[in-house]
Amino acid sequence: MGIAYRVLPNLLVTGAWTFDRFIVYKRDLFVGDRGTTVLVNRDYKNGYTFRVGAEMEDVLPKLTLRAGVLRDIAPTRPEALSPTIPDANSTAVAIGFGYEISPGLALNATYFHAFFDSTNTVGAEVFQGKYETRANIYTVGLTFRPGEKPRGDSAALSGR
Repeated sequence: MGIAYRVLPNLLVTGAWTFDRFIVYKRDLFVGDRGTTVLVNRDYKNGYTFRVGAEMEDVLPKLTLRAGVLRDIAPTRPEALSPTIPDANSTAVAIGFGYEISPGLALNATYFHAFFDSTNTVGAEVFQGKYETRANIYTVGLTFRPGEKPRGDSAALSGR
């Protein structure tokens, strides 16, 4: 579920909530070719994520800046946590930009960093420990939209 509102002509603010129905995921069963089997209990609960973001166009000619933050409530129960999925609730931030190289062609880049909450395992069936996970994601990409009009073109803005 999401919402977007153009606060200013060049500033878009967005918000979203997602629901993840993980409760149906109970276990993983790994079966080896020589008769070995390993059962890993997952027993997830449901999870959800809140997101807020903003995009400001034409900060400089042809430059768009983006930023966002999220809070993710993980489906992993501490009694089922394992090194195979060291999950936890997390907060993440992202910043990025888009640069219009030519009409319809843009370069986009983003940096995303997630701060996972510190989690201690409980129970005899899991690998005992404390998990303090961080994640960094970098992206660079080109988008091509054939026939797109240059930004700031009055004919394109009026729909003519």
